[in-house]
Amino acid sequence: TDDQLAEIASLCHEEVYEPGAIILREGQAAETIYILKEGKVALEMGVQVIPQGPTQAATVEVLNKAGDLLGWSALVEPHVYTLSARSLERTRVMAIDGRAFHEWLDRECRVGYRVNRGLSRAIANRLVGTRRQLTRLLQETELAQAFRPEETELLQRIHHFIQLRWLAVIGVVITTC
Repeated sequence: TDDQLAEIASLCHEEVYEPGAIILREGQAAETIYILKEGKVALEMGVQVIPQGPTQAATVEVLNKAGDLLGWSALVEPHVYTLSARSLERTRVMAIDGRAFHEWLDRECRVGYRVNRGLSRAIANRLVGTRRQLTRLLQETELAQAFRPEETELLQRIHHFIQLRWLAVIGVVITTC
């Protein structure tokens, strides 16, 4: 309803981030939910591939559609951000006070149900993206540890060529059917 929208609007304000700016940081208390209005944001997680080695930022997903959600951890206990968000270009977001919005959703159960359905989809998508990124990162690390740099590069090129070849085969099959 219009009243509900007005109540939600009172919890929001717009923020603008320049390229490279950190919008939220993995491990920090999650107090704000962000909805992308325009721009591009990399969701990154710190990964320590080698014990006692340096932590590297691994991009899990890049958000670039108006309405994409960042900082959903503000609605889910223990209210700690599970990823960092870094602006890749000038980015505008709608920032929502997480605690106040959570309390409002508790009062407005119908809307809360719909928000939680959307939140579940976002979390599931992030898990898939995280799994893909970690698999790729581990494969690269295994190659780097097992071979010299020039051998690793050659194997990566061969792997890329094989993937392109399968795409070509699929294209031929589709066009002949």
